[in-house]
Amino acid sequence: MEKPVVSEQLAARIAKLAEPAPRRIIFKLQSNTSLDINRILGNFKEVVQRIYSQQSYSILWFRCKDGSITVAIAGTRPVIAHVELFLAHGRMSGLFESGKIVYAGMGAGSFEAHVERQLRQYEVTSVQHSFGGTNP
Repeated sequence: MEKPVVSEQLAARIAKLAEPAPRRIIFKLQSNTSLDINRILGNFKEVVQRIYSQQSYSILWFRCKDGSITVAIAGTRPVIAHVELFLAHGRMSGLFESGKIVYAGMGAGSFEAHVERQLRQYEVTSVQHSFGGTNP
């Protein structure tokens, strides 16, 4: 099967997340209404900072053809462990309707394979993308 065509920036972010990290996770967010990814990830980053203080992690996200958003995070154990709580809180608070973990693990090869699987649903759009950022 052919690899999906993605921008150079997105490919660079994927490579960055495949670099050595204690843990990795990929999850999908869905909602019947428009997802405000900046608000959603802002909430995640704020809570991680407040609860866990200085933690190291990198995030990338992209929109899929079905309207969902795929988020991938590589980082320390507390950050990755927080994702399950974040998904439960996000559903209860109305940030999104559903959140599903697609991959959680340590291996870079397995992580890249799962990202590639998610990229088959990637939608090239003219809307804003974020290729994440690195928090020290």
